[in-house]
Amino acid sequence: MTPSMKAGQWPRQGHAFGRELHGKALGLVGLGAIAREVARRAAGFHMRIVAHDPYLDVDDGAWELADSVSFDDLLRDSDVLSVHLPLGAETRGLIGAGALSRLKRTALLINTSGGGTVGEVALADSLRTGSIAGVALDVFTTEPLGPEAAALFADLENVILTPHVAGNTEESVDRVATMTVETVLRSLGLG
Repeated sequence: MTPSMKAGQWPRQGHAFGRELHGKALGLVGLGAIAREVARRAAGFHMRIVAHDPYLDVDDGAWELADSVSFDDLLRDSDVLSVHLPLGAETRGLIGAGALSRLKRTALLINTSGGGTVGEVALADSLRTGSIAGVALDVFTTEPLGPEAAALFADLENVILTPHVAGNTEESVDRVATMTVETVLRSLGLG
């Protein structure tokens, strides 16, 4: 609830309109297990789903969920770009100034993968100049997010930052506990 709503106001004038997902292009950088689940959910919104994953075999069934495109086409065509990569030598800074400059000005970027796959300084600059519309980050190059990194985004309205909690749910904690117990029992020859 906004402060004006809490004050009993009905502030409809002067507020920006939202945007629908219907008919928009969801770009997935990587098409592993989590990206596949994102694709399934996005299909429910009738999004056009495109992906770039050079490590996924062309015959992999995951390609039934998304159209395979080049990295450049993915950046150019995505209305929402969702990054699903582990952090490694090839992926560190992959979404940097060059990649960000190829996104649509209306594009939204979501990173819940490996912190460091998105260049945070370049991202803050892109947001500040309006070369992309907004971002949601759950992972960061350095965690916990220090004051210097937080300052990059502090004055921006088009940012959602969360402290690496995207997968934290009551259900996921229960699943991890159950899987841990089952693994220990199997290791002891009891399960």
